[in-house]
Amino acid sequence: MAVVGLSWVLATVLGALPFIFAGVDRSPSIRLDEENNAPLVYDFDSFFGSHWIELEPLDPVQFEVISRLVDSPLGARGRSIPDLIKESRYPNAGEVLGKLATSNSLWEEVLIFEDPLKEEKDWVCLKWVRMTIADALFESQSGFSTTGATVISDLENPRLVPHCILFWRSSTHFLGGLGIIVLFVVVLGQGSAGKALMRAEMPGPTKDGAMARMQQSAWLFAGIYCALNFVLAVILMCLGLTTFDAFCHAFGTMATGGFSTYNGSVGSFQSAAIDYTIILFMILAGTNFTLLYLCLLRQPGKLLADVEWRTYMGIILVVTGLVMCFGIANNDFPAETFAEKVSDSFRYGLFQVVAIVTTTGYGTHDFDAWNHCARGMLFALMFVGGCAGSTGGG
Repeated sequence: MAVVGLSWVLATVLGALPFIFAGVDRSPSIRLDEENNAPLVYDFDSFFGSHWIELEPLDPVQFEVISRLVDSPLGARGRSIPDLIKESRYPNAGEVLGKLATSNSLWEEVLIFEDPLKEEKDWVCLKWVRMTIADALFESQSGFSTTGATVISDLENPRLVPHCILFWRSSTHFLGGLGIIVLFVVVLGQGSAGKALMRAEMPGPTKDGAMARMQQSAWLFAGIYCALNFVLAVILMCLGLTTFDAFCHAFGTMATGGFSTYNGSVGSFQSAAIDYTIILFMILAGTNFTLLYLCLLRQPGKLLADVEWRTYMGIILVVTGLVMCFGIANNDFPAETFAEKVSDSFRYGLFQVVAIVTTTGYGTHDFDAWNHCARGMLFALMFVGGCAGSTGGG
């Protein structure tokens, strides 16, 4: 196990190198506090102490204009001055930003009055903060451990995060999920109960040694895992995704990690077919891979007879039903007809329940705006996880 731990540390360090060498930008250089209107601005020249410097509170007009810029739907590209004037309803928005830029050297550094793509005039954007070594290590470990937490704010701007980095980021999920499956076989094979299970459920002569049987099991499970990744990617491509998006989301789904290539996660696709496809494969990823192998041997009865799997599916169905009922009652899924409400509540409710119980973390709907009961049940699901021997349960 010491070798496994050392390998994990080495993988984390090596996995962080692409983020560092590519110079990935992670977040805007301004943070706003609505309580006192005092902004935190990143000091790019600071080498010691905190990089975030608290400046004097902004007046209401300045705060509104800066808020619109920080929350720009175009992310790091910023906004045109006419759009800022329209959204903030202040005709002097451009002058406000100009005065801020001349009032302080920090403001002057973080406010850039040009379009990064050189396509538009009268433009303003924010300078973004690059990933530090700690950020890169965090992103790497989050990927390999299939946690899915991230420090990157804007995934859709290739100037900030190149597609090759996004693909590597998703690949850490694939490798991490593969490692979990193989580690499960190794740990399972250590005890007498695990060896008995392997003798009962893995093919091969009984005279084979424990090591040979574990190697055989590891190859089988790894093959199933890789095949499911490939099948899901092909299906997603058939549903309209690019090869890049299809494989990145397949890696995030089967590893139950949740890294996406879009800020809006899977919800960015606005496709029911894609949602239900990913739901199916998240359920498979949360299922014991031994049971999936037995299904390939035409023994689906063992899957249906497994108490853990039936409990797993029962939790998904019951909680989805409750989320639907509370959601419809509290109008969490507004629609023109009752049938559309039921359809939307089932689609979004089932997706979110499966994504959370399997620890995948993908999203298609803003469940933070749902009623308290639904959010409470989703919170409770975070303590459940997938079945033993799955990428969601380990």
